[in-house]
Amino acid sequence: MKLNEYGKVLLIDDKYESFDEVISSFLREGIQVQFWKGEGELPSSIYNTRIVITDLDLGDTDMKKALGDMFYYQAVDALEKIPGPFMVVIVAREYEKADSSRLKRIYQEKLGVPFPGFIAKKGLTKDELTPARLEELINSLLAENEILDLILSWEEIFDKAKDGALVQITSGNTRNSIRSLIRILYKNSHEYLGAARCFVDEMSRLVSRETNHEEGCQRLANKIKVINELMPGKFVLTKEDHLLLNRLIFYKPPQNEEISTGDIFQTSDRFKYGVVLTPKCDIVQAKTSHYLICYGFPIRKMYFRNKQYPPHKNDPTITKLHSQKLPLKTIVESIEKRYLKEPPDSIPILWNFGAKEIGLCLDFNNVASVRKEEIKVPDRIARIDSPYIGEILHKYGNLASRIGTLEINRSPTQIQKYLK
Repeated sequence: MKLNEYGKVLLIDDKYESFDEVISSFLREGIQVQFWKGEGELPSSIYNTRIVITDLDLGDTDMKKALGDMFYYQAVDALEKIPGPFMVVIVAREYEKADSSRLKRIYQEKLGVPFPGFIAKKGLTKDELTPARLEELINSLLAENEILDLILSWEEIFDKAKDGALVQITSGNTRNSIRSLIRILYKNSHEYLGAARCFVDEMSRLVSRETNHEEGCQRLANKIKVINELMPGKFVLTKEDHLLLNRLIFYKPPQNEEISTGDIFQTSDRFKYGVVLTPKCDIVQAKTSHYLICYGFPIRKMYFRNKQYPPHKNDPTITKLHSQKLPLKTIVESIEKRYLKEPPDSIPILWNFGAKEIGLCLDFNNVASVRKEEIKVPDRIARIDSPYIGEILHKYGNLASRIGTLEINRSPTQIQKYLK
């Protein structure tokens, strides 16, 4: 990849004139460059930064040996304010080989979090900083970090897709078409904030369609192929893996966002959650005074022996075993089989709900209509994202509208087995 495909380059120094010629040379190469002194809040205009070029002596103290680790604190404070991931190249008057590892170590010790990116093992003096030299450093860094390379390739595809979407939006009589769309969205949502969110959703769908162009996807496919081939034969999910999977299925909406389909609430019972199943269109258009709530509970093996656990009390299949006075061990084995191996359509499970081995089981036989006033936004703990909430609604619709039939429409062998 070329340097101008990596996103914006951010230069951090207490003196703009230090980078005056560098900025001019970068702009001539078509590279987006931004400058920040590294003090105060990060300007709102600085975002999508993937390459950070920073001096270490942001206070112009010239006291590296005297200050020790504290010499790096200003650089650490500046880097903390930049949304990651990013690649850092140190450009300093008196760069030392150990500066890269020191900066990373002090960042992690001072803030107590992992470094949100990568630091080039080799730095530059300000006289050595050119677009060609920086591109060489960044490419060598990406060669060692294939995941960051993959993310940057995806980001490039997404950024170019926005251009394609805007071409579609601005074709024809843009002014009238956009105004008509806004009128429709506003009438559907009944309030400006909801209309704004719907507008973002609609525009995002146009962007999504443009992300599948063959050239960009082929490069991305090649990178994915390489990463897949480097994977070990035996693969074990880590805590971080579960966290990523959780974020792909669930997310926490902002507090100012109204109740919507898929919102999850925890009741006073530690084993009980409620999920909103009312269709989004009915909610935004205020077509109902009640929410349809499906209740559920966490799935975790350590709970199975607890007789207060919902399946022991609410699942007819399990309560029947209790009525037969079967040993608890046998009943627990039946719960494991029913909920971990062969869950029926009436109890769909969303995994990665919390920590490792925790799922959220929805009980379609435990659904209630609850007045809207009883459901409060501050009580919301998460929302099920698309397409997972769509799958849940589809399964519930199939179960709720199914037509019951006798067990006679089966093969002779199946009927024999059923009667036995």
